[in-house]
Amino acid sequence: MAASRLDHAHAMPPPQDAGADPLMALEALTKRVAASVEGGSHGVFAEAERALAEFAKARAVRILVNAAGSWRPWRQLDTPDTPRSDSAPELAPGAPLLADDRIVATIRAGCIVALIDHAAIGEARRQALNVAANCIDLAITTGERQDSSSRNATEMQALQNVAGRILQSSDIEEILLLVSHETKRLLASDICGVLMRVGDEVVMRNCVGHFSAELAKLRMKPGKGVAGRVLATSEPFAVANYVESDAISPDFIPLARIEKVRSAAAAPIVSRDAVIGVLEVWRRRPSTYTEQDANLLLALAGLASLAIVNAELLQSRACAAAELAVVNATLAQRCATIENSAKFQEKIVQLMLSGRPLSVLAATTAEHVEGTVLVLDRDLAIETAQPDPGESAGAILDLARSIIKKVNRIPDQAIVMGAGDDHVLAQPVLAGAELLGWIVWRGDAEPSETTRLALSHVSLAVAMLLLERRSAARARAETVQAVLWDLLEGDEVVSAAALDRAREMNVSFKGKVCVLVATLESFGPGKDRGAGLPDGTTHDRVLDRARLADLGRSAHMVGLRGDQLRMICKAADAESLCAAAARMIHDIRLEASGVSLKAGISGPCGDLRKLPACFREATVALEVAQYRHGQPVACYSDIGVLGLLINLRGKTDIRRVSEEILGELTSEPQPSRKILLETMQTFFECDCSQIATAAKLGVHQKTIAYRLGKVSRLTGLDLARHQDRLLADIGIRLSLTLEAK
Repeated sequence: MAASRLDHAHAMPPPQDAGADPLMALEALTKRVAASVEGGSHGVFAEAERALAEFAKARAVRILVNAAGSWRPWRQLDTPDTPRSDSAPELAPGAPLLADDRIVATIRAGCIVALIDHAAIGEARRQALNVAANCIDLAITTGERQDSSSRNATEMQALQNVAGRILQSSDIEEILLLVSHETKRLLASDICGVLMRVGDEVVMRNCVGHFSAELAKLRMKPGKGVAGRVLATSEPFAVANYVESDAISPDFIPLARIEKVRSAAAAPIVSRDAVIGVLEVWRRRPSTYTEQDANLLLALAGLASLAIVNAELLQSRACAAAELAVVNATLAQRCATIENSAKFQEKIVQLMLSGRPLSVLAATTAEHVEGTVLVLDRDLAIETAQPDPGESAGAILDLARSIIKKVNRIPDQAIVMGAGDDHVLAQPVLAGAELLGWIVWRGDAEPSETTRLALSHVSLAVAMLLLERRSAARARAETVQAVLWDLLEGDEVVSAAALDRAREMNVSFKGKVCVLVATLESFGPGKDRGAGLPDGTTHDRVLDRARLADLGRSAHMVGLRGDQLRMICKAADAESLCAAAARMIHDIRLEASGVSLKAGISGPCGDLRKLPACFREATVALEVAQYRHGQPVACYSDIGVLGLLINLRGKTDIRRVSEEILGELTSEPQPSRKILLETMQTFFECDCSQIATAAKLGVHQKTIAYRLGKVSRLTGLDLARHQDRLLADIGIRLSLTLEAK
């Protein structure tokens, strides 16, 4: 227990040899042991071993203590078990051994024995040994009382000092360590542990004086072991012999044997009428925790409760102060960000009011957010890039496109992606639910809140600029549409005025032109074909896509009214025009899903005054295209007899139809044209027989063959084909009819 007491006992001078008289030897032993009581129980143990050795004239004497059901030397109670040697025989409690050279003297039955090796005493001294053992037992008991009295003398002062040390700390782990050490010291214990409640069990939080790691990880449920009983009853509890007690469960007896535990006591740590933990102590020597020990343990447990609650309050206050500081710093930063954002927003508004272009807006934004800013249209093409990114523009654009294309819907917030030192933010530019474009920011770090707010404000400004530009473009488009419709549908006066307005709009018609007419039909779930366009948004998207197509970019005028798309485009061969129109229709279908298109293209026209006739041809070709499957485009020059019949169905310029069929034959000078027409008429009347034709006209057959060949060259018709013969017959009849008028 206390080293000073042991030193005091060792320092006592050995008595004079008592000679061979057993009574004198017994008296000498009694005096020595009685004198050692002042050193406490440990001093008695030490002096008793030396006195017994002299009394029995033995080579060695060891006092063994029954701790946790096993006999162990009292000096080794505070050290872990080591492998036993042959000199330490197994002893059963209360069953001393007697051998030729060894005597086991019972000092306290079942608790303390003296193992005397190589004794050389007679029978009289052997009988006096029992009296000596009783004296030693009495001295040990007195020494224990001396220990208790010594503690009692300074207990209040010690408790006050302990309270001061414990309550000064605000760290719970430090408090638990202090409680463990001081409880172990004040209760003269070998082990002390603080178990804290976790759910429905208590878990070891701090332990001192233990041998095994298992004790440091101890967990107890209510009713299990000493601490479990305290947890269940909320009352202090103690056992004198842990391994033999029937008052506790046997769950932890193996651990008690490892720790050499003899006795144990525990008290609840209570806060607000609830057990929050258990304070427990263990002793390895044979001793019993008294009621006074229990009161002291309960006081220490209460002290621990106060310290824990106090520490929790201090930690809670410190955490609250730290959180408040963080919140205050966050609010200050947020206020600064909002103030900075408000100034930037005011600058953007001033730029818009002064009519600055999109490039200036982007440059101001790039300077504010410290990064590269790209403005993209809804097709992900660059509108402007600030500052000029140079060669890196392509890489930024590719990265932005890859981010945006992963989104399958119109996003309502920015999209952010970072890779190493390259971070990209794509902010959608929205007008309601319509996506107008994107603002792309690239920087070396993740976008800050300032950057996000700035791009959000700029997206509104960009949306307004794009809408304004669209409104201007739409107004021009409406004007162009009005002029286009007048050119194609108006009479001579209206058409001439429309042509002048087109020239004022810098629309230049050079070379031959042709007219394209296309109808748009919206269909989908629950809709029939021909239901018209879904909404104005689709109308704008179709018109924009038509203008961006190869055919639209080279066209002189493009317009969309209702469900009809019209173009005046440069003339080319029919095959090229049909291919370009088919590509345009494909692009429109991709842009505006659910829209079906058919288109017709007129023949070439060199006289702008004949544009109404071209429009009629285009509508005829469109009607032919609507009858075809898998061919969305038809050219008037390729529609054959079906087109001719459709053309003749309405109010058509018969002379123009005749001229289209006969081609250069209509401009052949007289009388050659008349001879060729009569030859063709006779050829058809003779069922296309050259011999019969030659006989009827009274000329040679070779002459008929020459005339027919010349007609084929002038008209471009192959008279060996039935369809071309039919067209030629109709064209000749129309021409002869016109000449007969």
